[in-house]
Amino acid sequence: MDKCNDFQDQLKKEYVADHFTYAELEENDGDLAKLRNWYAKVRARDVFGASGAQSTRDVLDVCERALEDYAARVYAEESEAR
Repeated sequence: MDKCNDFQDQLKKEYVADHFTYAELEENDGDLAKLRNWYAKVRARDVFGASGAQSTRDVLDVCERALEDYAARVYAEESEAR
């Protein structure tokens, strides 16, 4: 969950810095892919059914939606620049 919070903080910094580029989107997309993979690996090893699993999945879903919103902004900014 901490890494998901860090991810969201990074996206907030992009908004504050008004930094909406394809390169940043690609970097953030890679970071989210790492979080997804890490979550999947942890879940695969969770034989005891950790109580925080659903909470973590919920936060990961929030990260996914936040990246979708950021991507929409990047596409809008890039199309305006043309």
